[in-house]
Amino acid sequence: MDFEETTILTDIMIRSGTIIDLSAIAGIKVDKHSTGGVGDKVSLILAPMVAACGVPVPMISGRGLGHTGEPSISSRPFPGSGLRCR
Repeated sequence: MDFEETTILTDIMIRSGTIIDLSAIAGIKVDKHSTGGVGDKVSLILAPMVAACGVPVPMISGRGLGHTGEPSISSRPFPGSGLRCR
């Protein structure tokens, strides 16, 4: 695809779902999007490391994607750990 085709496709993809306004969060925001690999452990390690450096990491996830895109499932608190989801 050339630049124009890539731009059009990107715009269509952006507008195909709900757009979440994160402007209330100050500064640059980053997202580590999972590629959908089963057992993806990178998000569980990388997101907290980046957040510890002061960079907001919203970690938007797709719960309806089954095993291909649910970092929210794997980041739920472990039973007995005393951790709470916000």
